[in-house]
Amino acid sequence: MVEVWLIFVLCLPLGGLGCQHYSPTHSSGNPWLLEQPMSQVTNTLEFQYIGYTESGMEGGVKGEARIPAGVLPEWAGYYEHAAVVVYVTDQRGRIVEQHRQEYPQGMKVAEPLYFDFKLDSPARLDDRTFYISFGYFLELSEFPPTSERHGRKIIRYEAGYK
Repeated sequence: MVEVWLIFVLCLPLGGLGCQHYSPTHSSGNPWLLEQPMSQVTNTLEFQYIGYTESGMEGGVKGEARIPAGVLPEWAGYYEHAAVVVYVTDQRGRIVEQHRQEYPQGMKVAEPLYFDFKLDSPARLDDRTFYISFGYFLELSEFPPTSERHGRKIIRYEAGYK
């Protein structure tokens, strides 16, 4: 399983290299808005989040990601590995920043994946117009990783840009 995780970590940033041009309409991101609840639905996770600033110059995005009912097989009950990535793109769709958060092994899939990403971009971009999108890597299992039983596993992932 380490090999699968390593492949994901090495290949996720390369996922968009087939595109010749990034643009906001080409991207799956939402505009970064302050104190306004936002959402993004992906193939496996639903993200609910809000943009915020601290001291008027530093900002971030915080929220949670959940797996909706019926998206996964019923037997998939635990995270063996879970990571969420936030991508920040400018008006031209160029990735200007990305951050990853990993979660403890053995969490139940019914638990939300909470995140709070501190972003540098609000201070760096003069017009403060940029876009937020999310990616993820999930390795799910039938039994907790600490269990003596070995069951079924499934991997779901999605880059947060196109």
